[in-house]
Amino acid sequence: VLDTARILYGLIHARYILIAQGLNDMKAKYKAHEFGACPRTLCDKQVVLPVGLSDTHSTSNDNPLKLYCPRCQELYDHNVPGGNYIDG
Repeated sequence: VLDTARILYGLIHARYILIAQGLNDMKAKYKAHEFGACPRTLCDKQVVLPVGLSDTHSTSNDNPLKLYCPRCQELYDHNVPGGNYIDG
C-alpha cells in the first residue's frame, strides 16, 4: 500500500508543478534555497534544483534524484538523510 501511495503522490506532484501555482511554489522554494547549493567552488553557492532522470517510477535506486546547477549546468548527487526524497 505504501508503494502505491508513493506512486500516486508522485503522479499528483508531477502534474501540480506544471500548473501556475505549482510553478510559483517551486520558485519560492528555489529562492529560499530549500534544495541546497552547488558543491563547486566556482559556482559561488549557486542554488540548485531537483531533477529526476526519468519520468517512470522505480522502487530501486536505478532512477535516482539529482540536483541541477544552472550556473555550471551539471548534475550532482545529493546528501539527504533517508534516501532520494526531496519534496520539490
